[in-house]
Parts: sequence; structure tokens; C-alpha cells
Amino acid sequence: MVQSPTFGVSAVPRTVWLLLAGVAHALSLAWPGNGQALGPVQCLSLAVLANLYVQARGPKQAAWMGWLFGTAHGVAATWWLYISMHQYGGLAAPLAVLAVLALQSALAVYLALALACGAWLRGASAGSIGHILSFSGAWLLAELARAQWFTGFPWGSAGYAHVDSALALLAPFVGVYGMGAVAAALACAVALLWRVRRPLMRGGAMVMSLALLLAMTQPWRAADSTHEVLQVPLTLLQGHVPQDQKYELQRHSAPQWYLDQLAQAGPGLTLAPEIAFPLPSNLWPVEWWRAVRPTHADRAFMVGAPWRLQAEGEYSNSVLAWAGDAPASMRSAVTPDHRYDKYHLVPFGEFIPWGFAWFVRAMHIPLGEFTRGQLPQLAWSWGGLRWAPNICYEDLFGEELAQAFDTEQSPHVMVNFSNIAWFGDTVAQHQHLNISRLRTLELQRPMVRVTNTGSTAIIDHMGHIQARLPHWQRAVMQAQVSGRAGPPTLYARWARAWGLWPLWLAGVLLLALAFRPAKR
Repeated sequence: MVQSPTFGVSAVPRTVWLLLAGVAHALSLAWPGNGQALGPVQCLSLAVLANLYVQARGPKQAAWMGWLFGTAHGVAATWWLYISMHQYGGLAAPLAVLAVLALQSALAVYLALALACGAWLRGASAGSIGHILSFSGAWLLAELARAQWFTGFPWGSAGYAHVDSALALLAPFVGVYGMGAVAAALACAVALLWRVRRPLMRGGAMVMSLALLLAMTQPWRAADSTHEVLQVPLTLLQGHVPQDQKYELQRHSAPQWYLDQLAQAGPGLTLAPEIAFPLPSNLWPVEWWRAVRPTHADRAFMVGAPWRLQAEGEYSNSVLAWAGDAPASMRSAVTPDHRYDKYHLVPFGEFIPWGFAWFVRAMHIPLGEFTRGQLPQLAWSWGGLRWAPNICYEDLFGEELAQAFDTEQSPHVMVNFSNIAWFGDTVAQHQHLNISRLRTLELQRPMVRVTNTGSTAIIDHMGHIQARLPHWQRAVMQAQVSGRAGPPTLYARWARAWGLWPLWLAGVLLLALAFRPAKR
């Protein structure tokens, strides 16, 4: 039986502890300023929640704790949504604040329900193992619900804080949500160590807690199961286009800069970010079509632009690719050699959820309704490598990127096309960079990121940043990327076959193992 609490929750109201812990949990994902992910901070903040969860007097109190922690974490992790809605969307400031609070308080309900279920199943007689099983299982199920239900919003998942910690070793096996479940189990173990009452044992418990947290500071990596195919020269274009000017179609300075850079591009692959060309393809001037067709066989271009589909008034958020060595039969003045259409659209920014058309109209977002692409889509073969594009926050969904991985046609390089200018000069750019880094650990393929304002970077297949442009500057990066080949990781195999269902079953199993029937 766990003894009465010794961690000082009585000195500070539990609500304050939960709110502070939730904010610290958000900061651990990418520390403001340097963007460093801090696994030990994540574990400590979650240990505060676990410590209070152990003390919860029934499901209702556990639910309240989960909701407070989840709301504080969500708001602190995504407060920059306010900028997109107010500064660029034109929504009144009070409504924008209310919208962020409403979104995150709604998402926090998942954690509230999960912890309530865990507290009910473990019963009042749970021992240390029961607490750890129920807490880690509840945390896992809450994160999976947030990642998948109602199209999913997995930004801020716990595993991203461990891209530079020892838990990164688990990424190619269990993915980011499995890492989060292990972190929750360790956090609960730390919380239980805090609760030891005997002075001598308490000292030993604190030493064990410190040793566990220090071990997390070591950036371990799983064994590399890939081999290098070849290196390809890249040119990454970061246009630094102000978001409030991007869709003012009378201004062509930003597209003209991209066109000039394409005309000057040397050998290799040149990349321009998401919606680099803001005009839909059916409105492109003739000179744009001429500029995007490489005139040399050793050059290729990939650019982000809205693509006009065959159906009237339908567009896709796309990446368009042209190769200078394409066969004559594929050359056309009005079609690309390859097209990738975004599959996982952003609610309110790229499609309108049912019943929320009034909200989108209030924000005056241009091109607010795109048509969804298919899953999976074939990678583009050029220069001896297979290139797998993804757009904006699609790289949050590793289980969807895994659909492109099989034994014969797996991509050699992943490429993310993004525009984070919607959220200003905030920690969102660092958070997104760490998200991409974790995808490379899960799938063991490099990720090239080309963005409007940052973070434009090249990440190798083991999560290390090889090159990066400074944020909020118009700049050009010339570098090389090493394509990797090899068998898909274990994570890629089961995620491709079954999606996230194995983790759902693992979460249910953890709660089942924690079940303790009530005594009569």
C-alpha cells in the first residue's frame, strides 16, 4: 500500500501545482529561445500529475486533475494559434483567446476521461504497480484519442520532449506515443519514490529519482539499419513572405523571387515551400509555367502551390515537381511531372468542419476549403532517389507517413513543405523542427524541411540537424542530403499494417492489468 503523501501538495493548492506542471510540460517540448527538447523536465512535470493522481479520491477527482493539467499544457503549447486567428485571420482578440481556451479545454477532456477510467479500475487498494499501469495506460489512451479523433490534433505529444533523451532509443520500435507511455510509467515511478515516508529510504528514493532523470539527458539512438544510397545536391529557398501579404494577388514580389531563384539554380534539386506560389494553378501567368520547367537534365524543381482539380472550384494543397531529364512524352506546359496532394488537412485552415462555416467566415481565411488527397501516394523518383513529400503538419502523423514504406518502394528521403508564418516568430517553429526530427528516428530516413520563415533544415536519418537557415530571413541554403535505404523499421512495419491499433490495445491492456475489484 502506498503511504500518505510527502510531496508538498498541502503547501501549495493542487490546482496551482497542476497548472504549473502543465505549463512546464509544454515548455519541455521546445524550450523558448533555443528550441531544445528537455526530457527530464517532461518527466518531472508529469510526475507532479502522477503524484496527485495517486492521491485522487475516486474518478471524479482524477478527471478534474487531468482536465486542469491538459488544459494548461495545451494552451501553453499552442498559444500561438492566437496569432493566426487574430493577427492574420482578423478574429477579434477576445474571441481568439476564447477559441484557444475552448479548443484546449475540449482536448483536455480526453485526459480527464482516461484518468477517471484509470482511477476507477485501479480501485482504492491499488499498489505501486497498479498505479503505474493505470497511469501509463490512461496517458497512452488520452494521447491516442487526441491524435486521431475528429481528424486529430497531436501537437504537443509527450514523446517529442524525448527526441534528445534516452527514450529516443524506443522511437523506431514503438513510435512517439509508445515513448510517451514509457515516460508516463517512469514519471509515476518517480512520483511513488517521492512518497516514501522513512527518512533513510526517502534519501535513497531521491537519489534514484535523480539518477533516472540524469539518464534521460543522454541522447541514445537505436542501431542504424540503413545504408547510404547516394548524395544529391539541394537548394532550399526560404522566401520570408509576410503572411498578411501572401494572398494579396496583386503583389508578385515573392513569387518573382522564387522564379528568379529557380532560373539561377545549379545542378541538383531545388525546393520552394508550401504555397510558395499563392495563385491556383489555373491562374498562373505563362511566364510562371515556363520558369518551373528546368532546362538542364541535371536539375529538378519541387514547389508548393494550390492545384486546380478537374472538378469546378476544387483545389488541393499540393507539391508540384518537374525534372529536366523527363521524357519528351511527359513534358507539358501546364502539368507537372509529379504531383503530391496533401492528405491530412488542417481544420478551419484547409477544410471547414461541419457546423463551423460561420467561424471561418469570421476569420476571412483565403483558400479555406481544400480537397483531400489520397493515402498512400507514390514517392517521386529523381536523381537516383525516391522523394516522399509531406505538407505542413502532416509530419505529425507518423503512422500515415509509414504507409509509404514497404520493402521495395520505400522512400530514400522525406521532404516537408511548410509555412509556419501563420504563427509568428514563436516557439512553434522549434516545436515543428523537433517533430520532424522524431519522424526521422521512427522511420530512419532523412527529412528535408523547406519553409517560408523557418525552420528550414536538413535532418539526417538519426535525428541530427546537419544544416539550418536562420528564422525570419530571406535566404538560400545549398547543401547535400544522403539518401538512405534499408528495411523498414519495426514501427514502420506495424504502423503501415495496422495504424495505431496496436497501441490502442496496449493502452487497454495496461488498464486491464491495473484492475482491482472493489472489496465487499
